[in-house]
Amino acid sequence: MRKFTKIVASTALLLLTASPVASAAQAHQRPGPNCLKAPFRIVTADASAVVYEAIGTAEYRGCAYGSRRSYPLGPTPYGSSSGGGEALSHTLSGTIVAYDESSSSGQTGEQKSFRDLIIVKNLRTGMTLHRVPTGVPTMQTPEVSEIGTGPASIIVVKADGAVAWIAPTGTGVGLRQIRAVDKSGTRVLASGPGIGRSSLTLAEGRLYWTQGDVPASAILN
Repeated sequence: MRKFTKIVASTALLLLTASPVASAAQAHQRPGPNCLKAPFRIVTADASAVVYEAIGTAEYRGCAYGSRRSYPLGPTPYGSSSGGGEALSHTLSGTIVAYDESSSSGQTGEQKSFRDLIIVKNLRTGMTLHRVPTGVPTMQTPEVSEIGTGPASIIVVKADGAVAWIAPTGTGVGLRQIRAVDKSGTRVLASGPGIGRSSLTLAEGRLYWTQGDVPASAILN
């Protein structure tokens, strides 16, 4: 009985002395996002970086883990009689983030303007890798100025900054396009009716989507 008690006591002592060491090792292996300062709300995060809403500043920000610097990633939703906008669909791949920045302006009697941009940034350096319209409007008028064809419904991005998204074509209700910016340049991969607005996925460098319930794919270079 005494021998059993000694074994239990020794085991408990070993666990107590080992736990702080294990915790310290885990903390060292997973450095925290030092740039986060309260108050904040996490928007999305992965093993390398985090995107958050900086409460009270009306903007989204992001940073790479272990860094003390954060970078602006567009405004939180805002609006008034003269216009509005927001950044949306923030997507991470390592320390690379992609998002859509949407805005509109123009009061009654003034020229209306609409802008939708896909922006890709490196959260390690703050460098903007891409800043392109979501699409190319087919028609411009003196009354309306457009950059892009509307907000992206989904964005996917690779760790090297290559990006793809689904957005309206701007030519009719329910008509969408899949566009990409990568080593091959800016490309339209699919366009027309039947593209599932959130059907785009990325796996091992290949894009997958559906159009009219038919699977399709392409390489994101």
